[in-house]
Amino acid sequence: MANAKSKIIDMTVTSASTWDTDLNSLIEAQEATGWVAQKIGFDPVNVGGSTYLKAWALLVHQDYLPGVVRAHNTDHQNGGVDEISVAGLSGLLADAQTAAAHAASHQNGGADEISVADLSGLLADAQTAAAHAASHQNGGADEISVADLSGLLADGQTPLAHAASHQNGGADEISVADLSGLLADGQTPLAHAASHQNGGADEISVADLSGLLADGQTPLAHAASHQNGGADEISVADLSGLLADGQTPLAHIASHAYGGTDPVPAPTDGQVVLSASDIKAISGTWTQSIAAGIPAVARTPNAATEVALFDIGAALRSRSTALKGTVITSVELKYAQAGGAPGPADDITCQLYRFALNAHGVAATATENGGHYDEDHNITAERQLQEPDHTLTYTLDDMDPIANGEGCLLVITIVDAGGFDITIRGLVVNYTYIDH
Repeated sequence: MANAKSKIIDMTVTSASTWDTDLNSLIEAQEATGWVAQKIGFDPVNVGGSTYLKAWALLVHQDYLPGVVRAHNTDHQNGGVDEISVAGLSGLLADAQTAAAHAASHQNGGADEISVADLSGLLADAQTAAAHAASHQNGGADEISVADLSGLLADGQTPLAHAASHQNGGADEISVADLSGLLADGQTPLAHAASHQNGGADEISVADLSGLLADGQTPLAHAASHQNGGADEISVADLSGLLADGQTPLAHIASHAYGGTDPVPAPTDGQVVLSASDIKAISGTWTQSIAAGIPAVARTPNAATEVALFDIGAALRSRSTALKGTVITSVELKYAQAGGAPGPADDITCQLYRFALNAHGVAATATENGGHYDEDHNITAERQLQEPDHTLTYTLDDMDPIANGEGCLLVITIVDAGGFDITIRGLVVNYTYIDH
């Protein structure tokens, strides 16, 4: 009970004979702290079935005894029993006081707003100045001089006329070393040809340049670029002169034909007619006859494959000066098929062989010269047809001129199942003479 004027204390004792002594001990402890005691008495109390005595005393603080004025400044201080309010008091306290937090009252809009007009000193925090750009502008109350200022203005400025200061010999002469861009006026460069030459600091690449150099140049090896399929393939159309190497001409036979752009002198064509009497049977039974002056040789049908031949080389006699360059172009076999119906495999075919009787010690050789049948006889069924006057034309493919020591045979092969009745009437040999 801090700063109380009076209080009552009590204690429990076990004997009526000792309560006074025990209470006095308690009172002495209280009086040591400024209290004055007055005994009241005791009352019996029952605690858990046992009787005890509760003693009582009234204590009055010595500061509140009649006629006593005590030190009581703490009663009037902050938190005291009689705390003083200084609200509305005037005068100056002896000691400097720490003001309560009241910054807001001095701020903008506060009850005691401070005016900083004409105040001096530097605020702790940087301040945002009120709009006052005009005061610093040209003619303003606080016009700024930009003399010797550094930094870059946000807006581009139009400098005063000062070109002369940057010109040759001016106070601020410009060095154009390493500058980029294009001057408005063409400039005359210093002599620097060497820098553009081979190995120079600014060597010029002539790749893709056009125009003609004053001096003839030796090109790098580039033959492949002018060859077939190269990047700069040369067209020899209309070029004149003779190439070093022989060339294989493109197909141009039409240009050498009669009426072509380069006609070849017409060869001398010839023809040899061989009668049926000139045929030589190699196998089978052949019967010669003549009717109305026309010879014929008939083969007796037989289930076999049989062969007969014409010696064309003998008909052409042999190679001679007059017959130099003779080329057999085709043969025309005249025959008849007048018998019964032929079998599916029955056929008559022609083969032309070139044979050579070579020099002493060299065996004779023979090769077949390929050819093709005319359209009326190019399949078996057409060659089988019953017809009294067949003309089977066998055209030779790319035959070379007959050489010295060579001969030609036309071999006729007949495949017969037993009823293929063939009569040979003769052979026409067509040839041409080419002057080589």
